[in-house]
Amino acid sequence: VGQTVGEKYQPPKSGATHSAPKSSIGSLGLSDRESLSDVLDQHYTSLEESRGLESQLAAARAALQKEISRRRKLLQKLERDLEEHSGAEQHKQIGDLLLANVATAKRVGDRLKLTDYFAEGAPEIEIEVDEKLTVPEEASRRFELYSRSKRARVQIAKRIKQVKAELAELEKSEPPAVAGGP
Repeated sequence: VGQTVGEKYQPPKSGATHSAPKSSIGSLGLSDRESLSDVLDQHYTSLEESRGLESQLAAARAALQKEISRRRKLLQKLERDLEEHSGAEQHKQIGDLLLANVATAKRVGDRLKLTDYFAEGAPEIEIEVDEKLTVPEEASRRFELYSRSKRARVQIAKRIKQVKAELAELEKSEPPAVAGGP
């Protein structure tokens, strides 16, 4: 039993320990060899590890979303580039018309009047041409544009296929859940 106010202090009798009654230790789920401090230390260490893992998971998710966003933007740009090169056949056709009209083309400033032998009724059309270029030089330039666009379309189509595959892989990957976490 404890002391009362005004009593002289006397140390506990030898062999006596100052511990909680066994019934209260057992109710906390502690074994005889575990101390409350050890159990709490384990609990808070576990919480700290869980928070660290949650933080790593959030960072991994953010990085994944950033990479998915980058791939989507790249895909949009590639599709725009592919669309820009869709006029390749038109460059070839104009090149062919220029060569077919080498002797008959009429120049008015930066415009050339040509007979369109590919259209029904062979109408006369006008195209814009640099005044410094001859008809054969413009035809050569158009054929180069055609070749370049044709090669670009092939390369862009391959790259689009690759980016779509990468995007599909990224979208289906999800960082694993943290054990005991969300």
